[in-house]
Amino acid sequence: MNWLLDKLEGKVGLNGDIDNWTAPEKYADLSDIMCRAELCHAKADYNASGLDAADYLMCLEACGAAGYVGPFTLIYDSPFFPDEWDGILLQKTFIRGISRSANTRSPEQ
Repeated sequence: MNWLLDKLEGKVGLNGDIDNWTAPEKYADLSDIMCRAELCHAKADYNASGLDAADYLMCLEACGAAGYVGPFTLIYDSPFFPDEWDGILLQKTFIRGISRSANTRSPEQ
């Protein structure tokens, strides 16, 4: 993807969609492109227990490690919650929790 963005010389922006990447290179691929992203669709995966928090956290950490500081567009597409707004609220709460904990860490952590 980077070769294409290089050829476009900044004429086209990038939406770094978390859900477009699959294992085993998912997190490395996210880290590779998120430094160029202007926005990000942050769709979480859900399993029988609910939000796949470990995967979502690793995706968000890959975005942060790449230097991404743009907005996250929350997308919910799962049968786990009958009302999609419940899923979006859970994702919002999850991301805010990560942001708060990152802001309260000391430089030594």
